[in-house]
Amino acid sequence: MALFSTLLFLLAMSVGLSVIFEQAFLSNRISINFYERAIAWEKAEAALRFGEDSIHSPSIILWQNDAEIRYRIDLLETDACGKKRYRIKGTGRYRQSEIVLMSDYEYLPASKKAACQKEIIDRRVFFRKIK
Repeated sequence: MALFSTLLFLLAMSVGLSVIFEQAFLSNRISINFYERAIAWEKAEAALRFGEDSIHSPSIILWQNDAEIRYRIDLLETDACGKKRYRIKGTGRYRQSEIVLMSDYEYLPASKKAACQKEIIDRRVFFRKIK
């Protein structure tokens, strides 16, 4: 009888310990995923900034590290003053996490037209997360 009760006690202990280890592993995995998504978000923001800066000076060098940074610039329209509206998509990928951000950017550095002097602009006008 003592052997049987000891075996039941050991079985209960092993089940209890396996549940505790599983919960610890799950919470660790959740924190790792959160960290990876935070890094991917930062890299996507950096990709947007590189895209915006490359409108001003196309000779920007995009540095790489263990995270992947990509951006794409599309010209949406040009108005009568010559103000250009761009759509920039920035992607940041770190390990298994990927974040895609999009912004619309307006740029008119200078204008010789008197009616367009108040239109001189260099700013992000729209921003959202795609994925």
